[in-house]
Amino acid sequence: MPKLDPTAERLMVLLSPSMGTITYKAMFGAFAVYAQGVIFACVDHGELLFKADAENRAPYEERGISAWRPNPNMPGTMPYFRVPEEVFSSDAELIRWAQEALQAALRIDAAKKPKKAKRSPA
Repeated sequence: MPKLDPTAERLMVLLSPSMGTITYKAMFGAFAVYAQGVIFACVDHGELLFKADAENRAPYEERGISAWRPNPNMPGTMPYFRVPEEVFSSDAELIRWAQEALQAALRIDAAKKPKKAKRSPA
């Protein structure tokens, strides 16, 4: 049976009407939330994090929110930021931030180098 997360479930219900199909799955002790084939959010121990890049990172940094560090005992961060508390006060605001996170995820995905096609043995 797949693992369920109440935060990810709420996100699916709230965002699906405006963002299309939202899915999630357990990954490395957290939950990855998908739309349009990319991960745009994570839920870590009930805390919602949205993906950010250079175009949408400033509102997080202005609030003193730093990039997610999935393992505090290891160096390195991932481009996900804790969603500020005030964003949860309005569904419309949460949807807006989620849409910006999805756009960041799509930009990041588009910027990746294309994978080389595997050659079949001759």
